[in-house]
Amino acid sequence: MRKYLRDGQEVEVISEVKDGFLIQNVIYDSYSDEEYIEDSISYFTNKVFDKPPTIQYAEKVKSLKKEIEELNTLKRNIVEEIKQSEERHKETIKKFNKYSELKNLNMFIDGKITHYAFLNWSGGEIVTFEKAVCQYDHKTLKLLTLFGKSKGNLEWRLSEYSDHSGGWNTVIPCFSFEEARQEVQKHIDAKIKEDDRPNEYIIKCAKKYNLKIDKNYVKKCKDEQKEAYRKKVVECKRELKEAEKKLKENK
Repeated sequence: MRKYLRDGQEVEVISEVKDGFLIQNVIYDSYSDEEYIEDSISYFTNKVFDKPPTIQYAEKVKSLKKEIEELNTLKRNIVEEIKQSEERHKETIKKFNKYSELKNLNMFIDGKITHYAFLNWSGGEIVTFEKAVCQYDHKTLKLLTLFGKSKGNLEWRLSEYSDHSGGWNTVIPCFSFEEARQEVQKHIDAKIKEDDRPNEYIIKCAKKYNLKIDKNYVKKCKDEQKEAYRKKVVECKRELKEAEKKLKENK
């Protein structure tokens, strides 16, 4: 018959003997999900129990054990919440990383944006955060707007008026002057690569912010300017001769 020892071990009582019992252990096989009697080993014990004995604790100890169990349950719940929160955070970052325009969004929310890099056909301009304000409300109204375009990409623009009009230049929010310089540099590099003809305003922009610019690009721009001036001189001389001729005819 099945009984239990003081430590909770389940045993099979083989026979009752003087001053005790002859018993064998009940073994549970976790692989086969079966139990069997360890019949090769028998031993003596002086006492067996119908039910597994349990330790009797004082009420204070019971209360503390219950509190510990509740705290462990709370800990497991908190750990699970943290895990889920980290997973949500990773998913959010993954979505943010799809758009380079959102890289400084948190810094903007935290008030750490210091400059804007205006990007346009003439190169760009670096404006401090304080100066990029509504024309009629210089103290309070900041008009940075994130536009969603038809192809799914995003673009920051800084308007001049409260209805978000009056501004068409693309801007990059930056957290330092140096970062703004780097954004203008990248824009200039792209414009030089795209445009067939050199732009003197891009050269002026590069000089203003001490940016790198290809010497051949500068030379080509100067050569075109010289050629334009030469043609202008020729045209002016021609017009001067025409004017002198008409002046003589009217004498």
